[in-house]
Amino acid sequence: MQDCALYLFGSPRLQYNTQQIALGNGPLAGLLVFLALNQAQPVSRLRLAATIWPDLPEPQARRALSAALYRLRQQCPSCDQWLLANPQTLQLGSIWCDLHVFQQAAHADQTSAWQLACQLYRDELLPDLDAEWLDGPRADLQATFAATIAKLAQHAFAHGDYGLALSSAERWQAFDPFDEQAAMLIMRCQISLGRAHLALVAYHSICERLASDLGVEPMAELTALAEQIVAEQSLRQTTLGGSWQKIPFVGRTHERSLLLDGLDAALSHSGGIVLLDGAAGIGKTRLLHELSQASQARGFQLAWGTAQINGGSSPYAPLDQALAQILDQRMLEQFDPITRLGLAALMPDLPQLNQHDHANRPSLATALFQVLLAVSQQAPLLLVLDDLHWAQRVVFNVLQWSPSQIQALLRSRLLIVLAYRGNESSHMLQALRRMRQELPIQALKLNGLALHDFQHLVGRLWPNQVPIPSMAEIAALHALTAGNPLFLQEHLLHRGDAHEHSFQALVAQRVQALPNLAHRALAAANALGRTWTLVAWRFVAGAEVDQAIPDLLATRLVAQTHAGFQFYHDLIAVAVERSLALELRQAAAQQAADYFAQQPLCRPETIAWAYERAQRWPATIAAYQQAGVQALQAYAYTTALDYANRALELYQRLPMDQRLELSLLGLRQRILVFLGQLDVWRADVERLESLALHLGDQHALLEAYESRIVLSSVDSNAPEMASIAEQALALARTLELPAVEARILNTYGFHLISSAAVQPRNSLPLLEQAVALARSSHDDAVLVASLCSLAFAYRMLGHTSVAQRIAAEALTLTELHPYLYPARGNVLRVLGEVNISYADWETALSTMNKSIELLEALDDSWLLGVGLFMSTFITTAIGLTEMAQATTQRLRQMIRDSKMPPNSNWAFFAQSVTILVALEAGDFEQAETVVQEVQPWLDQAQQQGAGLYLLAAIGALEIFRNRPDQALPLLRRGTAMWQQARSAFLQPILMHALAAQLCGFAAEAQAMLAEAEAMYDQKELLYADVLLQFTRFWVYGDRLHLQNAYTSIQQQANRFRDPTLRDSFINNVKLHGMVLQLQRVAPLAGAIRSMAGLWMRLTRVYGRTQLLSEGGYIQRKVLLVRADVPLGKSLSHTDRVEVVWTLHAPDDNRFHDRSALRMHRLQRLLDEADDAGAAPTDDDLADALAVSRRTILRDMAILQAQGSVVSTRRRRAVGE
Repeated sequence: MQDCALYLFGSPRLQYNTQQIALGNGPLAGLLVFLALNQAQPVSRLRLAATIWPDLPEPQARRALSAALYRLRQQCPSCDQWLLANPQTLQLGSIWCDLHVFQQAAHADQTSAWQLACQLYRDELLPDLDAEWLDGPRADLQATFAATIAKLAQHAFAHGDYGLALSSAERWQAFDPFDEQAAMLIMRCQISLGRAHLALVAYHSICERLASDLGVEPMAELTALAEQIVAEQSLRQTTLGGSWQKIPFVGRTHERSLLLDGLDAALSHSGGIVLLDGAAGIGKTRLLHELSQASQARGFQLAWGTAQINGGSSPYAPLDQALAQILDQRMLEQFDPITRLGLAALMPDLPQLNQHDHANRPSLATALFQVLLAVSQQAPLLLVLDDLHWAQRVVFNVLQWSPSQIQALLRSRLLIVLAYRGNESSHMLQALRRMRQELPIQALKLNGLALHDFQHLVGRLWPNQVPIPSMAEIAALHALTAGNPLFLQEHLLHRGDAHEHSFQALVAQRVQALPNLAHRALAAANALGRTWTLVAWRFVAGAEVDQAIPDLLATRLVAQTHAGFQFYHDLIAVAVERSLALELRQAAAQQAADYFAQQPLCRPETIAWAYERAQRWPATIAAYQQAGVQALQAYAYTTALDYANRALELYQRLPMDQRLELSLLGLRQRILVFLGQLDVWRADVERLESLALHLGDQHALLEAYESRIVLSSVDSNAPEMASIAEQALALARTLELPAVEARILNTYGFHLISSAAVQPRNSLPLLEQAVALARSSHDDAVLVASLCSLAFAYRMLGHTSVAQRIAAEALTLTELHPYLYPARGNVLRVLGEVNISYADWETALSTMNKSIELLEALDDSWLLGVGLFMSTFITTAIGLTEMAQATTQRLRQMIRDSKMPPNSNWAFFAQSVTILVALEAGDFEQAETVVQEVQPWLDQAQQQGAGLYLLAAIGALEIFRNRPDQALPLLRRGTAMWQQARSAFLQPILMHALAAQLCGFAAEAQAMLAEAEAMYDQKELLYADVLLQFTRFWVYGDRLHLQNAYTSIQQQANRFRDPTLRDSFINNVKLHGMVLQLQRVAPLAGAIRSMAGLWMRLTRVYGRTQLLSEGGYIQRKVLLVRADVPLGKSLSHTDRVEVVWTLHAPDDNRFHDRSALRMHRLQRLLDEADDAGAAPTDDDLADALAVSRRTILRDMAILQAQGSVVSTRRRRAVGE
């Protein structure tokens, strides 16, 4: 039976093979819906006609039914296989129908079935068809969907899958906007994901709907949850109270002036980043408060976030806290889906985007930058991130921006200030050091106050009734406190013998003077973290804590805030902890851990922090594991890895529990997939596989197999990759997981093409099976990925039109379904490659650039690597060598960062394009350096897929360096690999033919050329046409092929719309320059006696100098001897001067006689050398003009006879 599927929910359509047939909302769609609802038995034609066309007389209705069936058969010729028809009845036979699958899945008892049901219910049945017979079934299906989506959301929340629970609850609420249970679940999901402020947004939204539309109040449970959020969230907000409110602002004139200059510069579109480093208590927050007041006076928006010692509201704290102050739903809706998905960890998730599709993970750095830039365009923005020494590493990762983004920052109205204690976090210092290397950052260091400022501060703080101390006493106090304002204030609280004690001793002195009840209260406060509520304090210390609060406030150990309490300063909290008895601290830690565990708003990392202080290791490990899962869902990979590592580290303290170890290793390997730490990942996968086999956990084993497929590809181990893929596929079939099977087939097929073996023919059946499975399981994400890989394979086989059709289907799917938008990067990459094959270079460049932009935003290393490789191929083909060099450097850096071995496939890919780009740029020193780097691994090249590209690149280098005898053995090995793959990559075999011809092996050259011609189809592989025609000319010696190459260059150039790119394509590509130069040589045999001699001339010109092209000029940089260097002198590098020779200028086109044109160019070369103070030799001139030395001598004589001044190395000022 042909592949047919019937989709009736939403916009009805019929899928016939790969075609999508829209059914509309008319009678034909109604007919099929009615048959689907009554599939169990045949339906009489009379009943059908009367139901679908109730307003028509019976004869007309019967005719309308016949006409509808006729149209159906025209659109889907195979419909008779599933539409059972006889003269009296019709019945829907065996065909996949989303309506039937939805009903079965909705009543199943599995989460995956509920997900499928909700995915299929895109909209109600025929929403635009008004028919009475449809009202009842439509209402029944609506009720079924409502029950299923509610069941799915509640089950996901109960099992900790908060992202799925949130997206399901949001869809539940969209279906029924007044369902308060849906709103309650949305709020709880947002709380569990660390986005309490969004929970309040959900609360206010449901309140507004209930009040405006129904005139009722929300249920009590909903309001109670919102009130709890408000109380807890207040403690997370930046508290601009605390110690600095008690200390006046003095001094800091220089630092304040620099910060104000930064504000003024940002106002003038010169944004920047400032680092503010200083010890605890030195006055960083006080200075930033002054800056914030000045910024608001200048019309700035202010976003302020403060990191917490016991974790923030998300892994990205305090960045999330700051963004919440400036972003709202209205602004977020202005951004594209990738940007919104990238902010999913911090901002509202859009329900149509799948936040858990980690194959399409976003780069938060790119999304964050775009959002900050957009906000600063509305009004200047000051972003302050305080106490960053407590922030997670991922916060610094999202501040790592590209060079183009940095340039945009410098032109923006955005000022970012990062404040921290530089001596308290090693990972922060490493991140900041890297930022200072890459970003134009101003660094400020706050030291103690100068003596005169310190004296001023003493005067401001000193009690009015007490005489101010002498200058000598102030100087002694300044030396004792190192000018720290907080230390000064502490000493002033202990006037008299304060000079005899340290800060710790002074705080301890105050603590010891308090009663035991206050000690218990301080221990509880210390166990609760930086800020806490009275409710929490009472839970940990007991209700009698109320009696201790006045003493703690009076002694300035604790301060009261608008939402609760906090220590007067972080340093005081540390000093208090050291002053309390160990038993007291441990008892408080136990109570605090219990309190945190009972709070629905509490982040798991905060619970882990509390449990770890209480030394309750199993609970600590579980909390860190949950924190790692949530960080992974938020794309905070480095933070997730930190939590997973900590959990595994603490696991060593427990008796062996292999189930727990398996779970922890599974989490860490899912994180390492994205971080590229190959050694750790490989070790984890091996241990995971061993444990899964021992414990019989087949799902964990399947997860290990999927990772091993990728790792074996990285290791260039094609046999192992095939073996593991076979085991993984067998296991997926055993577990009846067709979507997973499709994903494995796609992963294996993709890596089979791209790295491990370059075997597109072998990958083809795998990928076609992956597409079929993805279709049958209706997994659109896997379907799009598999279609891209399949198109990639067909393109590699030279079937470009087939690849284009498949990629177009994938692109259509990403346009139809917004949640598939992230997959567009992969689709565009394939379409860019299709444009390469068609030699539509400008379209290929723009498409590939867009693909790379999307893949960068998704942080997809594998596909981004392929995109960069192809981008280099395109820019080199157009002659944009500087752009190509920058891309190759980036590609090589990616390889180094991932710590791939130098003999891996990906390293070979990067090295091959580096050689080719250096060759095109005339940088033979770099090309030779790379060849030396890969020399130890060259013998392995033939066993690896990317070795084909590497051998071809080195072979091309040797040919252009006029060493075809050294190129030929390498290219023979490359041809052997090519003959196994038979791919559309024709360069190796064409270069082989060229090298063989130059070495005198004409029969071998013709055989290789014949193989390339058998593979070549001009319509499908036009990109190789110039090289093919050029090789034909060289092998056969027929000038017609040279003319064909010249014509192909012109035809391809005419497809460019950008004149700059067109000129670059014609003039900046070495191969094109050689073709153009050969076109000017006439007659060939008269000027150069052999093809080998002609090649030597060409390579001396095109292999030694650098080609320049701009505005229709072709120029070359050459090194010539200075005119003042005596003849006979032994030459050094200082005796030469660089000269730019113009080989072609626009006015050359006025010459129709070749001899006159050559004479004109010769005179120009002589004049340019003379202007530069150089004296060329006859050979220099012959090389430049691609003629013989005899021709130069003859032309020189003619010029002299005409009275021209010709100065060369041996012909000094002849004619003067």
